[in-house]
Amino acid sequence: MSRLPAKISIKYLVYILFIAAQMLNTTSVLSDTIKIRRYEWEVKFGVKLVPGPNSWKPSNVSVDSKGFLHLKISNENGNWSYGEIAMTKRLGFGTYQFQGVGRLDQFDKNIVL
Repeated sequence: MSRLPAKISIKYLVYILFIAAQMLNTTSVLSDTIKIRRYEWEVKFGVKLVPGPNSWKPSNVSVDSKGFLHLKISNENGNWSYGEIAMTKRLGFGTYQFQGVGRLDQFDKNIVL
């Protein structure tokens, strides 16, 4: 049986331990689904989820009557939570675009789109 070089095996061990620690600290990952146009999306929720640890709430995700998606960052009693969605169908490799409405250049530097 061949052995991996020490550098590689330590790297993978650290990675596996990191993932295991994240799983132990996670209460939930994806829950409800919403439909935007013809695609279905899963809404992320839970606490101490990556990236972060961050808190994700379905109440921070909404679709208005015109079909526009709204992702909100909220602060309740000093606790921040965020909205995130993930497509249920994989579209494959390619160039994909989204449009934002408003002054995106005025977002806090720590916000990631």
